Amino acid sequence: MSTGREIRLLEGPDRWTAVDEETGVTATGETRRRALGRLDAAVARYVAEDRSRSDAQNRLGKRLAGRFADIDVDSVASVREIRERE
Repeated sequence: MSTGREIRLLEGPDRWTAVDEETGVTATGETRRRALGRLDAAVARYVAEDRSRSDAQNRLGKRLAGRFADIDVDSVASVREIRERE
């Protein structure tokens, strides 16, 4: 089953490097198969950690919004976008 991920695969003198373009996660291996296998594992960890962080941020935002009705809680992504525009 395809997830639509775009992966860049680079051959070096003694190892392969696989890069997931969406996440920026990189893995290396002595063979293409090893680099891709390690990339799959690394992306799975990255996605799980990202999901865990998002859940924690959402819970914190809900707690703060419940206690302080006048506080506007923005997501981290929104704050980054604002900073990049400045």
